This record gives sequence, structure tokens and C-alpha cells, in this order.
Amino acid sequence: MGTSGVGITHGVALFLLLAACGNDATSTTAWTNPTGSTNLPDAASSGTGNDSSSPPNSYDASTATPGPTNNAGHDAGTGGQQGQQMTSSDANTTMLASEGGTTTTGEGGTTTAGDSGSGAALQKSAGCGMAPPAVGSDTSIMVGSSTGQYTLDVPTNYDNNKAYPLILVWHGAGVTGTAFHGYLDMHTAVGNDAIVVTPECLDGGSTWPSDMSYPDALLAHFEASYCIDQGRLFTTGHSMGGLYTGQVGCERGDVFRGDAVLAAPHPTGACKMGTMAVMMSVGMSDPVASSPTEFPWWAMENGCNFSMTTPVDPMSFYNMALDESGTCVEYGGCGALTPLRTCTFNGGHEIPPWVAPAIWNFFKKL
Repeated sequence: MGTSGVGITHGVALFLLLAACGNDATSTTAWTNPTGSTNLPDAASSGTGNDSSSPPNSYDASTATPGPTNNAGHDAGTGGQQGQQMTSSDANTTMLASEGGTTTTGEGGTTTAGDSGSGAALQKSAGCGMAPPAVGSDTSIMVGSSTGQYTLDVPTNYDNNKAYPLILVWHGAGVTGTAFHGYLDMHTAVGNDAIVVTPECLDGGSTWPSDMSYPDALLAHFEASYCIDQGRLFTTGHSMGGLYTGQVGCERGDVFRGDAVLAAPHPTGACKMGTMAVMMSVGMSDPVASSPTEFPWWAMENGCNFSMTTPVDPMSFYNMALDESGTCVEYGGCGALTPLRTCTFNGGHEIPPWVAPAIWNFFKKL
């Protein structure tokens, strides 16, 4: 599978990356895949830095052919683009599913654009209607024989009959989940509109697992314990966590509604696309990697036209004068359920304050 290295490093980010869970700082370590992984982006399995002087992706953006104007070519039988989008909240309205052309029915006429993105059918989890765990008691789960701890942000006005989006946030090397929780500050951007989970490495380790055991366990736990909209599951992460975000999005693209990869390459190739929307952000002076060459690949994969872009001002999501101004664009011609947003900024491996609001702005429209 072809990928390219994109990433970011300086200031407080460099301190955080060197502090705890491995080391994402620049080094001469060769790109290697996580142990036991297949069809994944080149990544540092131990959290050591990655030298992108020779990015692994051979995709030539300069000669890329603009993608199709829609996703009609995707095979619905293999989890491709959904055949049509549900536009009515009528309880009896049906929609074509993304798998095999089967049908599913909306629930009780409660589907609205605000509840479940752009008219998608609301999919309430088993935890709806149940009393959630006591505040402060839900801090860890078992993943096989390992313990996964996490910081949990549940809306202060949580309603166990309202289905909430769920966002999994993966930290980078050299920083704990607790520290990254405040650094990315995703929970502040989301407010009371979603449940946010920021995991730690299993058993206090220094890497994310090479398989899907951790995100699968988290989804099972939160869907059983809280009222989750199973059609609006999202994941994001930075650096080493960005690599894992891409892996989760790729291997569980038929489960997650969207991902946002920060300062890392997003996998390209044999991904389970389903109806997964993609966002990527990279600092253009990142010493870890030089250029976001996955952008045109994902434009074509999501049925977009790479030559048709609409600027999205990330500063509008963050009301403060910043040194790290950014540019985000969304692409025309994308499939109705597979939009693409890419962002670049004048910086390195850090996360500008506008990034979390820009991620939520992207996710909440899905």
C-alpha cells in the first residue's frame, strides 16, 4: 500500500513528545510498520522518530488524474459508497445500506440533521435508556489481559435517551493521554455535543497495539454503557496517535463515520472504506515528513475532484490571533457521505489551537 509521511515538531510539542510514551522527535530511524501489521502506513512501532528524507509513498501528486465526480463506481457489496442518502425522518422511511444493498429503517422518526449528520439514520446503542456509570468511576477497561485507562468526557447535561457521537482520541509518543487531553483539548471544542474518550497506552506501555483490540473494546464498552449514535463514531490522533488513527480508520472504515489524522501519514490502499469521511492536517515545516502526498489519493478514493476545492477558514473556528495560521480546503464532487478536508499550516509538529475546533466542525456535519 502506498503512503507518504506527513507530520509535525517544536516548542511545547517537542517537550510533550519526549516526555513519556516513547519518542516522536526527529531521528534517523527508518520507517517500519508496527509488529504484526499488514497493509498499514510505515510507522514507528516503538515510538521512535521517523526520518522522512525518503518518504515511502511513490504517489506522484503532480501527475494525479482528478478523481470522479461521485462515488458511483464503488462496490456497495464490499462496503463501498452508500447507494442513496436518507432524507426523511419518517419512521417508515428506508435507506440503502453501504453493505450489499440491504435496507435499514430509521427509528421512531427521530432522525434529524442535528442528531445524525446529514440525514443519516440514527443508530442508537444498547446503552440508551440505561443509567450510565457513576461520574468518575468509568476510567478503564480490560483489553484481553491488559488494562486500558482513559480520560472520559461526558456531557454535563447527559441524557440517556439521546444518542451522542463518540470520539476516540489517540495521543502521540512522549506524551501521556492525560497530558494530551489538555493539549489537543478536543473536549472543549465538542462541549456537550459528544462523548470524548482519550485512552492511555495499554498497561502504561509506549505504543498502540498493532491490531484493533483496543478500539474494539472501547466501542463495545461505551455502546453498552452510554447512549451512543453508532452511525457517528469518530477517531482522531496526533503523530504516533495519528498513525494509529489512520490504522483504525482503515481497518474499521466500515464502522467509524470519519477520522482526522494529525501529523502522520494516512494509510492508502486496501481500506474498508464504508462511509468514512477523512480529514488530514500537517505542518509544512514538519521535520518528520515533508509533504502531504496522500491528499490527492484520498480525493480520488472518496470520489472527489482534486482540482475542485473550497477554502474553509480554520481561524473562524478559533477566535484568537495566531502565529500558526492555517489553510483548510474541502473538495468538490465527493460522495455524499465521504467528504474530504485537508489542512496545512505554517508550523512544525505542534497542534495549532484551531485544529480541534476544525475537527469538530468537520465531524458534526457528518
